[in-house]
Amino acid sequence: MLRTRLTDAWVRGTNPWCGWIRLFLLPLMLVPVWFGHLWGGMLVMTVWMMLPVLFRKPASGSRWMTRACIGVQVWRSRPLDDPLALLLLLVVCLALALGMVAAGQQTPVLLGACIVSYFAAYLGFLVRRARSFDSWARRPKAS
Repeated sequence: MLRTRLTDAWVRGTNPWCGWIRLFLLPLMLVPVWFGHLWGGMLVMTVWMMLPVLFRKPASGSRWMTRACIGVQVWRSRPLDDPLALLLLLVVCLALALGMVAAGQQTPVLLGACIVSYFAAYLGFLVRRARSFDSWARRPKAS
């Protein structure tokens, strides 16, 4: 029963609206931190995690963000097959962690650089996952 709910939430998370909102919502956790409200950042993270519950399953797998989100799930089963993707995720994590420090210290230039780095690395990661999913989906299936 629980596994079915988790699988359903994962499928809802591949909705393109959910994917795009989550992409932009993650760095928004830095705004409350900038103003000294760490709890606000934690609240934004909670919304980020619960967001798939608000969406329906995607109508098709033709949208780019849907393919990228499915590609992430495929990649998670074999993350070492694509070390560049792992490196991009490391850059994403470092950018957010450094962005948290920059927001706490109210250093706007560093914070801006962290946000730009986050978007560049995360979008690069999603592009790789979408391409990987496309090639995975085109492979002939074993009978």
